[in-house]
Amino acid sequence: MNRITTLTLLMAASLIATSAWAANLYRYVNNEGITVLDRTIPPQFVPKGYSILNERGEVLKVVPRALNEEEKAALRLEQQRAADQAARDAELRRLYRTPDDVDQAMIAWVNRLYVEISLTNGQLSAKKGELSDLQSTAANVERSGKTVTPELMDQIHEVQADIEGRKADIQAIHDRIDADIQMFELDKIRVAEISGITAKSTVEVLKARDMRIPAFLLRE
Repeated sequence: MNRITTLTLLMAASLIATSAWAANLYRYVNNEGITVLDRTIPPQFVPKGYSILNERGEVLKVVPRALNEEEKAALRLEQQRAADQAARDAELRRLYRTPDDVDQAMIAWVNRLYVEISLTNGQLSAKKGELSDLQSTAANVERSGKTVTPELMDQIHEVQADIEGRKADIQAIHDRIDADIQMFELDKIRVAEISGITAKSTVEVLKARDMRIPAFLLRE
């Protein structure tokens, strides 16, 4: 072997040694709970997590332990919640600039529902008048010593059922108003957080317009 070949081999060996010395280190905890620092990491300890360090002991990367199925499911749920919230925030930014905008939208919507209540109340009053007339007719028949016909009784029962239906409709609209105000309240709180603008009290907003205040707001 000539001198040049020998020198080349020595240089190569030196580079290999230097490269090996400069290789990254792995820090992990073994089965005895002891922290180990080594050039390699046994495969059975990889799922438990480890750190990669350079030759100066500086952490280059931290590989977390593998999640179990329950933790994976919880992570997916949290990620979905975060995605849903981001989508909702984007929608709120599109609809409202300030909490006052939410209040204005709420008032406009509630007013529309109050119109429905007013119309239904009108129908209810008409049905009550119709019932009163039918009952008066039935009373006159009975006073004359005659029997009220089945047809008249059916009419009375039908109108009574109609009245109860109108009352239920009105209550349903009131319930919807309460539920919708609660949704607007949540939106306003979030818009206030996003915009950094303090929101007005919904109770005061409703009071200023002589509107009914839902029970959930009075409990706060």
